[in-house]
Amino acid sequence: MTPERVGFPRVVRDGRAVLGMLLGVLLLWAPASAQDPTGGIEGVVTDAGDQRIAGALVVAVNLDTAVTRDAETASDGFYRLVQLPVGRYSVTISAPSFAPLVREPVQVNVGNLIVPRRTPRSG
Repeated sequence: MTPERVGFPRVVRDGRAVLGMLLGVLLLWAPASAQDPTGGIEGVVTDAGDQRIAGALVVAVNLDTAVTRDAETASDGFYRLVQLPVGRYSVTISAPSFAPLVREPVQVNVGNLIVPRRTPRSG
């Protein structure tokens, strides 16, 4: 006696095809929906004479959630705050011998890198 060949019923085969198509659609959709909803703020801190200021503290506070991020400027005065949740921020820059500079609201959007345009004044 030879064993009979048993096939999947048509409904199960069709269901597997639909499942395969659905999985394909989900795989194509996943990279687009998995983007991180964040942005960033970067810039160069200079004085009134356009000299770059190293070691200045840059603090960004989300005005709606109070999420806080900070960075210190590098030797060339450059700073970057990345992966900030989208929203409105207050950005404060402070350095020894300078009055603090506050900019608000600074709007951070998805994928945008905002560059506030102001320099601290000596104080």
